[in-house]
Amino acid sequence: MKHFYTFFLALVLTVSFSHAQNLITNSTFVDAAGWTTVNTTGSIKNPAETHTADGSSSYELLAQNGNYNGQIKYTQVGASKIEAGNYMMSYWVKGPVGSRSKLQVYQGSAINSLVHVSSTADWEQVTHSFTLTKAGAQPKVFNSKNDGTSFILIDDVVFKRVTTEAPASLDFATGWYPVNATATISGSTHTLNLDAGTPKLKLYDHHVDADTNKFIKIVLKNNSINTGLQITYLGSDGNIKYNTQTITASDTAEKTYEFDMTSAAWAGNIEDINIVVKKRKADDSGWTTVNASSGETLDFSAITISAASTLTLQDFGETSISIYPNPVSNQLSIVSDMKIESVEVLDLMGRTVLSSSQKVAPMVNVSSLQSGVYMIKLSNKQGESQTKKFIKK
Repeated sequence: MKHFYTFFLALVLTVSFSHAQNLITNSTFVDAAGWTTVNTTGSIKNPAETHTADGSSSYELLAQNGNYNGQIKYTQVGASKIEAGNYMMSYWVKGPVGSRSKLQVYQGSAINSLVHVSSTADWEQVTHSFTLTKAGAQPKVFNSKNDGTSFILIDDVVFKRVTTEAPASLDFATGWYPVNATATISGSTHTLNLDAGTPKLKLYDHHVDADTNKFIKIVLKNNSINTGLQITYLGSDGNIKYNTQTITASDTAEKTYEFDMTSAAWAGNIEDINIVVKKRKADDSGWTTVNASSGETLDFSAITISAASTLTLQDFGETSISIYPNPVSNQLSIVSDMKIESVEVLDLMGRTVLSSSQKVAPMVNVSSLQSGVYMIKLSNKQGESQTKKFIKK
Protein backbone atom coordinates (compact mmCIF):
# COMPACT_ATOMS: atom_id res chain seq x y z
CA MET A 1 0.00 0.00 0.00
CA LYS A 2 1.25 3.52 -0.82
CA HIS A 3 0.81 6.40 1.63
CA PHE A 4 0.56 10.12 0.91
CA TYR A 5 1.71 13.00 3.12
CA THR A 6 1.42 16.67 2.20
CA PHE A 7 2.99 19.68 3.94
CA PHE A 8 2.80 23.35 2.89
CA LEU A 9 4.85 26.44 3.77
CA ALA A 10 2.08 28.70 2.47
CA LEU A 11 -1.58 28.07 1.72
CA VAL A 12 -2.22 27.84 -2.01
CA LEU A 13 -5.83 27.80 -3.20
CA THR A 14 -7.20 26.19 -6.38
CA VAL A 15 -3.87 24.95 -7.63
CA SER A 16 -2.88 22.41 -10.23
CA PHE A 17 0.11 20.09 -10.36
CA SER A 18 -1.10 17.94 -13.29
CA HIS A 19 0.61 18.14 -16.71
CA ALA A 20 3.02 20.92 -15.65
CA GLN A 21 6.55 20.35 -16.81
CA ASN A 22 8.74 18.59 -14.28
CA LEU A 23 11.91 20.67 -14.06
CA ILE A 24 13.82 17.54 -13.04
CA THR A 25 14.41 15.49 -16.18
CA ASN A 26 15.91 12.40 -14.49
CA SER A 27 13.25 12.10 -11.82
CA THR A 28 12.90 8.30 -11.77
CA PHE A 29 16.60 7.44 -11.46
CA VAL A 30 17.12 5.62 -14.73
CA ASP A 31 20.71 6.35 -13.71
CA ALA A 32 22.40 8.96 -11.52
CA ALA A 33 22.72 11.60 -14.26
CA GLY A 34 22.15 15.09 -12.89
CA TRP A 35 22.33 13.99 -9.25
CA THR A 36 25.22 14.50 -6.83
CA THR A 37 25.65 12.96 -3.37
CA VAL A 38 26.79 15.40 -0.65
CA ASN A 39 28.14 14.68 2.89
CA THR A 40 27.45 10.95 2.59
CA THR A 41 27.39 8.04 0.14
CA GLY A 42 24.64 6.71 -2.09
CA SER A 43 23.98 4.96 -5.38
CA ILE A 44 21.32 3.64 -7.71
CA LYS A 45 19.59 0.74 -5.96
CA ASN A 46 20.81 -2.58 -7.37
CA PRO A 47 18.96 -4.84 -7.81
CA ALA A 48 16.40 -2.25 -8.89
CA GLU A 49 13.64 -1.36 -6.46
CA THR A 50 11.06 1.25 -7.38
CA HIS A 51 7.49 2.27 -6.61
CA THR A 52 6.71 2.48 -10.35
CA ALA A 53 6.80 -0.13 -13.10
CA ASP A 54 8.75 1.94 -15.66
CA GLY A 55 11.92 -0.16 -15.59
CA SER A 56 13.92 2.42 -13.62
CA SER A 57 15.22 2.10 -10.09
CA SER A 58 15.53 4.35 -7.04
CA TYR A 59 18.37 6.06 -5.18
CA GLU A 60 19.71 4.54 -1.96
CA LEU A 61 20.96 7.31 0.34
CA LEU A 62 22.95 6.70 3.54
CA ALA A 63 22.54 8.96 6.58
CA GLN A 64 25.51 11.18 7.41
CA ASN A 65 27.51 10.11 10.46
CA GLY A 66 27.25 12.77 13.19
CA ASN A 67 25.17 15.29 11.23
CA TYR A 68 21.83 15.59 9.45
CA ASN A 69 23.05 16.84 6.07
CA GLY A 70 23.36 13.65 4.00
CA GLN A 71 21.70 14.57 0.71
CA ILE A 72 21.41 14.23 -3.03
CA LYS A 73 21.15 17.45 -5.01
CA TYR A 74 20.01 17.95 -8.58
CA THR A 75 21.72 20.13 -11.17
CA GLN A 76 20.63 23.74 -10.68
CA VAL A 77 17.54 24.73 -12.65
CA GLY A 78 18.44 27.95 -14.48
CA ALA A 79 16.79 31.30 -13.82
CA SER A 80 15.33 31.26 -17.36
CA LYS A 81 13.01 28.43 -16.21
CA ILE A 82 12.03 30.00 -12.89
CA GLU A 83 9.62 32.89 -12.43
CA ALA A 84 8.74 34.27 -9.01
CA GLY A 85 5.85 32.33 -7.50
CA ASN A 86 4.82 29.04 -5.93
CA TYR A 87 6.43 25.71 -6.78
CA MET A 88 5.67 22.16 -5.70
CA MET A 89 8.29 19.53 -4.95
CA SER A 90 7.56 15.92 -4.08
CA TYR A 91 9.31 12.58 -3.74
CA TRP A 92 8.60 8.97 -2.84
CA VAL A 93 10.53 7.53 0.08
CA LYS A 94 10.89 4.02 1.50
CA GLY A 95 12.73 2.98 4.63
CA PRO A 96 12.23 1.44 8.05
CA VAL A 97 9.52 2.89 10.31
CA GLY A 98 10.95 6.07 11.83
CA SER A 99 13.11 6.95 8.80
CA ARG A 100 13.54 10.72 8.46
CA SER A 101 13.78 12.73 5.24
CA LYS A 102 13.10 16.22 3.94
CA LEU A 103 13.18 18.49 0.88
CA GLN A 104 15.15 21.64 0.25
CA VAL A 105 15.32 24.21 -2.55
CA TYR A 106 18.45 26.35 -2.55
CA GLN A 107 18.29 29.90 -3.98
CA GLY A 108 21.27 31.61 -2.42
CA SER A 109 19.93 30.38 0.91
CA ALA A 110 18.19 27.17 1.94
CA ILE A 111 14.38 26.85 1.92
CA ASN A 112 13.47 23.68 3.82
CA SER A 113 10.41 21.51 4.20
CA LEU A 114 9.45 19.93 7.48
CA VAL A 115 11.13 16.62 8.27
CA HIS A 116 8.99 13.66 7.23
CA VAL A 117 9.02 10.66 9.59
CA SER A 118 8.03 7.41 7.86
CA SER A 119 5.12 5.70 9.60
CA THR A 120 5.36 2.49 7.56
CA ALA A 121 8.06 0.47 5.86
CA ASP A 122 6.30 0.93 2.48
CA TRP A 123 6.61 3.68 -0.14
CA GLU A 124 5.24 7.04 1.06
CA GLN A 125 4.87 10.22 -1.00
CA VAL A 126 5.80 13.58 0.48
CA THR A 127 4.80 16.90 -1.12
CA HIS A 128 5.80 20.45 -0.18
CA SER A 129 5.14 23.95 -1.56
CA PHE A 130 7.93 26.52 -1.93
CA THR A 131 7.66 30.24 -2.70
CA LEU A 132 10.59 31.17 -4.96
CA THR A 133 12.08 34.29 -6.52
CA LYS A 134 13.21 34.63 -10.15
CA ALA A 135 16.62 33.00 -9.79
CA GLY A 136 18.28 29.66 -10.31
CA ALA A 137 17.00 26.94 -7.97
CA GLN A 138 18.63 23.70 -6.82
CA PRO A 139 16.34 20.89 -5.55
CA LYS A 140 17.70 18.58 -2.82
CA VAL A 141 16.48 15.54 -0.87
CA PHE A 142 17.96 14.75 2.57
CA ASN A 143 18.30 11.63 4.70
CA SER A 144 17.63 13.43 7.99
CA LYS A 145 19.17 10.89 10.33
CA ASN A 146 22.73 11.18 11.65
CA ASP A 147 23.69 7.63 12.61
CA GLY A 148 25.81 6.86 9.54
CA THR A 149 24.03 3.52 9.04
CA SER A 150 20.38 4.22 8.10
CA PHE A 151 19.45 3.97 4.42
CA ILE A 152 16.37 5.33 2.64
CA LEU A 153 15.22 4.81 -0.96
CA ILE A 154 14.18 7.88 -2.95
CA ASP A 155 12.19 7.81 -6.18
CA ASP A 156 10.13 9.98 -8.56
CA VAL A 157 11.31 13.43 -7.50
CA VAL A 158 9.12 16.17 -8.98
CA PHE A 159 9.74 19.94 -9.08
CA LYS A 160 6.97 21.96 -10.77
CA ARG A 161 5.38 25.35 -10.98
CA VAL A 162 2.05 25.68 -9.10
CA THR A 163 -0.68 27.28 -11.19
CA THR A 164 -4.23 28.57 -10.75
CA GLU A 165 -7.02 28.32 -13.30
CA ALA A 166 -6.79 30.98 -15.98
CA PRO A 167 -9.47 33.69 -16.15
CA ALA A 168 -11.26 34.21 -19.47
CA SER A 169 -9.11 37.28 -20.17
CA LEU A 170 -5.46 36.45 -19.58
CA ASP A 171 -4.02 39.58 -17.96
CA PHE A 172 -0.52 40.39 -19.19
CA ALA A 173 0.50 41.67 -15.77
CA THR A 174 -0.29 38.44 -13.91
CA GLY A 175 0.54 35.47 -16.05
CA TRP A 176 2.48 36.01 -19.27
CA TYR A 177 6.27 36.29 -19.28
CA PRO A 178 8.72 36.85 -22.15
CA VAL A 179 11.14 34.03 -22.93
CA ASN A 180 14.18 34.55 -25.19
CA ALA A 181 13.08 38.17 -25.46
CA THR A 182 12.34 41.28 -23.45
CA ALA A 183 8.93 42.84 -23.08
CA THR A 184 7.23 45.96 -21.77
CA ILE A 185 3.68 46.52 -20.58
CA SER A 186 1.93 49.82 -21.22
CA GLY A 187 -1.74 49.96 -20.31
CA SER A 188 -3.41 47.02 -22.03
CA THR A 189 -0.56 46.42 -24.49
CA HIS A 190 2.22 43.88 -23.98
CA THR A 191 5.07 44.58 -26.41
CA LEU A 192 7.31 41.61 -27.17
CA ASN A 193 10.73 42.73 -28.42
CA LEU A 194 12.26 40.32 -30.91
CA ASP A 195 15.75 40.87 -29.54
CA ALA A 196 16.73 37.19 -29.23
CA GLY A 197 16.16 33.95 -31.10
CA THR A 198 12.90 31.99 -30.69
CA PRO A 199 10.98 34.82 -28.94
CA LYS A 200 7.78 33.86 -27.14
CA LEU A 201 5.35 34.60 -24.35
CA LYS A 202 4.92 31.86 -21.75
CA LEU A 203 1.93 31.39 -19.45
CA TYR A 204 3.57 30.62 -16.11
CA ASP A 205 0.92 31.48 -13.53
CA HIS A 206 -2.17 29.69 -14.87
CA HIS A 207 -3.48 26.50 -16.37
CA VAL A 208 -6.41 26.31 -18.80
CA ASP A 209 -9.43 24.08 -18.26
CA ALA A 210 -9.21 22.47 -21.70
CA ASP A 211 -12.34 20.38 -21.24
CA THR A 212 -14.34 23.63 -21.13
CA ASN A 213 -12.26 26.09 -23.15
CA LYS A 214 -11.55 25.20 -26.78
CA PHE A 215 -10.58 28.54 -28.34
CA ILE A 216 -7.79 31.05 -27.77
CA LYS A 217 -8.18 34.48 -29.37
CA ILE A 218 -5.20 36.80 -29.77
CA VAL A 219 -5.38 40.48 -30.74
CA LEU A 220 -2.05 41.92 -31.88
CA LYS A 221 -0.25 44.35 -34.15
CA ASN A 222 2.70 42.72 -35.88
CA ASN A 223 5.54 45.23 -36.31
CA SER A 224 7.84 42.63 -37.83
CA ILE A 225 8.30 40.78 -41.11
CA ASN A 226 7.55 37.39 -39.51
CA THR A 227 4.33 35.73 -40.61
CA GLY A 228 3.73 32.89 -38.16
CA LEU A 229 2.19 32.61 -34.71
CA GLN A 230 2.34 29.26 -32.95
CA ILE A 231 0.76 28.04 -29.73
CA THR A 232 2.66 25.19 -28.08
CA TYR A 233 1.57 23.30 -24.98
CA LEU A 234 2.20 20.13 -23.03
CA GLY A 235 -0.66 17.85 -24.05
CA SER A 236 -2.54 15.51 -21.77
CA ASP A 237 -0.61 12.65 -23.40
CA GLY A 238 2.67 14.11 -22.11
CA ASN A 239 3.88 15.31 -25.53
CA ILE A 240 4.46 18.86 -26.80
CA LYS A 241 1.74 19.93 -29.26
CA TYR A 242 1.74 22.68 -31.89
CA ASN A 243 -0.99 24.89 -33.41
CA THR A 244 0.26 27.39 -36.00
CA GLN A 245 -1.42 30.15 -38.00
CA THR A 246 -0.25 32.55 -40.68
CA ILE A 247 -0.41 36.20 -39.62
CA THR A 248 0.06 39.39 -41.60
CA ALA A 249 3.38 41.23 -41.45
CA SER A 250 4.18 44.93 -40.86
CA ASP A 251 0.65 45.73 -39.70
CA THR A 252 -0.76 49.25 -39.69
CA ALA A 253 -3.58 48.21 -37.34
CA GLU A 254 -4.45 45.46 -34.89
CA LYS A 255 -5.52 42.06 -36.23
CA THR A 256 -7.36 39.24 -34.51
CA TYR A 257 -6.51 35.54 -34.75
CA GLU A 258 -8.43 32.68 -33.22
CA PHE A 259 -6.93 29.26 -32.54
CA ASP A 260 -9.24 26.25 -32.38
CA MET A 261 -7.44 24.07 -29.82
CA THR A 262 -9.78 21.09 -30.12
CA SER A 263 -7.82 17.82 -30.11
CA ALA A 264 -7.51 14.64 -28.07
CA ALA A 265 -4.46 16.07 -26.27
CA TRP A 266 -6.26 19.33 -25.36
CA ALA A 267 -7.89 17.84 -22.26
CA GLY A 268 -7.81 18.29 -18.51
CA ASN A 269 -5.75 21.13 -17.04
CA ILE A 270 -3.28 22.29 -19.69
CA GLU A 271 -0.12 24.12 -18.65
CA ASP A 272 3.17 25.18 -20.23
CA ILE A 273 1.35 27.23 -22.88
CA ASN A 274 3.60 29.33 -25.13
CA ILE A 275 2.87 31.83 -27.90
CA VAL A 276 5.85 31.62 -30.27
CA VAL A 277 6.74 33.92 -33.18
CA LYS A 278 7.69 31.94 -36.32
CA LYS A 279 8.78 32.64 -39.88
CA ARG A 280 8.50 30.72 -43.14
CA LYS A 281 11.41 28.64 -44.36
CA ALA A 282 13.25 29.96 -47.41
CA ASP A 283 11.73 27.24 -49.62
CA ASP A 284 8.26 27.89 -48.13
CA SER A 285 8.05 24.27 -46.94
CA GLY A 286 7.07 25.09 -43.38
CA TRP A 287 7.87 27.16 -40.29
CA THR A 288 11.25 27.83 -38.71
CA THR A 289 12.87 29.68 -35.82
CA VAL A 290 12.92 33.47 -35.71
CA ASN A 291 16.35 35.02 -35.23
CA ALA A 292 17.05 38.11 -33.14
CA SER A 293 15.87 41.23 -34.97
CA SER A 294 16.58 44.52 -33.22
CA GLY A 295 13.74 47.01 -33.41
CA GLU A 296 11.04 44.55 -34.48
CA THR A 297 8.15 43.96 -32.08
CA LEU A 298 4.71 42.43 -31.66
CA ASP A 299 2.13 44.42 -29.70
CA PHE A 300 -0.32 42.06 -27.95
CA SER A 301 -3.45 43.84 -26.69
CA ALA A 302 -5.65 40.88 -25.70
CA ILE A 303 -5.47 37.12 -25.19
CA THR A 304 -8.75 35.45 -24.25
CA ILE A 305 -9.97 31.88 -23.84
CA SER A 306 -13.52 30.70 -24.47
CA ALA A 307 -15.66 27.62 -24.85
CA ALA A 308 -16.85 28.64 -28.34
CA SER A 309 -15.65 30.81 -31.19
CA THR A 310 -16.07 34.52 -30.44
CA LEU A 311 -14.86 36.02 -33.72
CA THR A 312 -17.05 38.51 -35.54
CA LEU A 313 -16.68 39.96 -39.00
CA GLN A 314 -15.52 43.27 -37.54
CA ASP A 315 -12.51 41.54 -36.02
CA PHE A 316 -11.03 41.30 -39.52
CA GLY A 317 -11.72 44.86 -40.69
CA GLU A 318 -14.47 46.78 -42.38
CA THR A 319 -14.67 44.85 -45.66
CA SER A 320 -17.58 42.45 -45.92
CA ILE A 321 -16.43 38.97 -46.84
CA SER A 322 -18.29 35.71 -46.44
CA ILE A 323 -17.63 32.11 -47.48
CA TYR A 324 -20.14 29.33 -48.09
CA PRO A 325 -21.07 26.53 -47.79
CA ASN A 326 -19.22 25.70 -44.58
CA PRO A 327 -18.61 22.75 -44.17
CA VAL A 328 -17.88 22.30 -47.89
CA SER A 329 -17.38 19.27 -50.15
CA ASN A 330 -16.29 20.71 -53.50
CA GLN A 331 -16.74 24.40 -54.38
CA LEU A 332 -16.18 27.08 -51.74
CA SER A 333 -17.80 30.36 -52.75
CA ILE A 334 -16.41 33.70 -51.56
CA VAL A 335 -18.54 36.83 -51.56
CA SER A 336 -16.64 40.11 -51.18
CA ASP A 337 -17.10 43.82 -51.79
CA MET A 338 -13.38 44.25 -52.54
CA LYS A 339 -11.19 42.96 -55.35
CA ILE A 340 -9.31 39.93 -54.14
CA GLU A 341 -5.85 39.63 -55.65
CA SER A 342 -4.82 36.33 -54.10
CA VAL A 343 -6.31 33.35 -52.31
CA GLU A 344 -4.39 30.89 -50.17
CA VAL A 345 -5.72 27.79 -48.44
CA LEU A 346 -3.60 26.76 -45.45
CA ASP A 347 -3.65 23.70 -43.25
CA LEU A 348 -3.42 24.07 -39.46
CA MET A 349 0.38 23.78 -39.63
CA GLY A 350 0.42 26.93 -41.76
CA ARG A 351 1.37 25.11 -44.99
CA THR A 352 -0.12 26.38 -48.26
CA VAL A 353 -2.15 23.60 -49.87
CA LEU A 354 -3.97 25.64 -52.55
CA SER A 355 -3.41 29.10 -54.04
CA SER A 356 -4.66 31.30 -56.88
CA SER A 357 -4.41 34.97 -57.89
CA GLN A 358 -6.38 37.85 -59.42
CA LYS A 359 -9.82 36.81 -58.27
CA VAL A 360 -13.02 38.81 -57.84
CA ALA A 361 -15.62 37.07 -55.67
CA PRO A 362 -13.93 33.75 -56.50
CA MET A 363 -15.05 30.18 -56.22
CA VAL A 364 -12.34 27.82 -55.01
CA ASN A 365 -12.35 24.11 -55.80
CA VAL A 366 -11.35 22.31 -52.60
CA SER A 367 -12.44 18.82 -53.65
CA SER A 368 -8.84 17.58 -53.69
CA LEU A 369 -8.29 18.38 -50.03
CA GLN A 370 -8.49 15.75 -47.35
CA SER A 371 -11.22 16.11 -44.74
CA GLY A 372 -10.30 18.49 -41.94
CA VAL A 373 -10.08 22.11 -40.81
CA TYR A 374 -8.40 24.71 -43.04
CA MET A 375 -7.85 28.47 -43.17
CA ILE A 376 -8.46 30.55 -46.30
CA LYS A 377 -6.46 33.77 -46.58
CA LEU A 378 -7.85 36.47 -48.90
CA SER A 379 -5.65 39.44 -49.82
CA ASN A 380 -6.06 42.66 -51.83
CA LYS A 381 -3.32 44.38 -53.84
CA GLN A 382 -2.43 46.59 -50.85
CA GLY A 383 -1.40 43.48 -48.98
CA GLU A 384 -4.33 43.68 -46.55
CA SER A 385 -5.84 40.30 -45.82
CA GLN A 386 -8.58 38.49 -44.01
CA THR A 387 -8.45 34.89 -42.87
CA LYS A 388 -11.39 32.60 -42.33
CA LYS A 389 -11.72 29.03 -41.19
CA PHE A 390 -13.65 26.33 -43.03
CA ILE A 391 -14.21 22.61 -42.73
CA LYS A 392 -13.66 20.27 -45.67
CA LYS A 393 -16.08 17.36 -45.46
